[in-house]
Amino acid sequence: MALFYIKIHHILYVLQICGTFTSTWPPKSIAGKREIFLRDLGWILAILNVSGSVPPLILGAYYAGNDVIRMMKALSELTALMEVLFNLILCRIKRSQLQNLITKLNYFLQHSESYERRIIEKYINRYSNFSIFVGTSYILAAIAFSCGPLFMSIDLPMEACYPFSIKNIYIKICLYLLQVFAILQTGFCITVDFMIAMFFWYSAARLDMLGQELQHVTHKNQLKICIQKHQEIIRYLNFNNKKQPWTVTIQFICMVLGGCERLYITAWPADDLAEISEQISWSAYSIPWYEKFHGTNTNILIFIQRSKKPLLISMGGIFPVLSIQYYAC
Repeated sequence: MALFYIKIHHILYVLQICGTFTSTWPPKSIAGKREIFLRDLGWILAILNVSGSVPPLILGAYYAGNDVIRMMKALSELTALMEVLFNLILCRIKRSQLQNLITKLNYFLQHSESYERRIIEKYINRYSNFSIFVGTSYILAAIAFSCGPLFMSIDLPMEACYPFSIKNIYIKICLYLLQVFAILQTGFCITVDFMIAMFFWYSAARLDMLGQELQHVTHKNQLKICIQKHQEIIRYLNFNNKKQPWTVTIQFICMVLGGCERLYITAWPADDLAEISEQISWSAYSIPWYEKFHGTNTNILIFIQRSKKPLLISMGGIFPVLSIQYYAC
């Protein structure tokens, strides 16, 4: 049972705000040159800040010596920053694809019926508790980490070592602000996982809608429309699946280095997507008027045959498919 009931437009708004802050959310297709320039400038500054924080953390781990706690702290921070770096690069490379996926999602929401929005909200409520818990944990951890120098006897939040003196108050303030920005990026980059998960549960919700429509089909033209919608969902998912091998592989690496929560964000809806895609074939098989239209039998058989193949998220052959079953292993 969901403790929080959230509307889809609220999710898109929050993801857009956080994604803009972290420079991972694509601009709109109608964005002007000025907006695109500012987005690119923010992305460059974010890349430079994160990249510039990596060498001091490596030095911090190296000069930690026999202090295992300091060394592990530096390596943990380095791992988190590397994931931010990968997210920035991948979201920039795949900007046009992400833009296309979000545009299609927004178009569907603008033209959706009330029952379709209720189905989408059902899927939102299914994942809302866990997503809010994980997102809040990451963001609060980033804020608490940034406030470390205010409550502890440390100069800077990160366990970094610089090849120059940081005793000067102005240098210390500049480094503190840069580190806080990098730390907040680490916390807010969890929205990249939520964005990918959104594409998964949106596709699962569309398949759920299609299954319900199949139960009310009374004419062969309605069946053709359902088949077209099924092909549209497959194309949407295949377009989304093109960027999964690298992003999900990086999540697996970071799972080993940093924890399992972020992977579960995408594994859960991906598993539901595979399950609901298999149920579509049974919905078509149970159409009550199947024997009435002999001319459409071939179309139904082709539709059922294609639906028997679950929509799985490929991982580029490096790991098995993204699912809870493999996650548990």
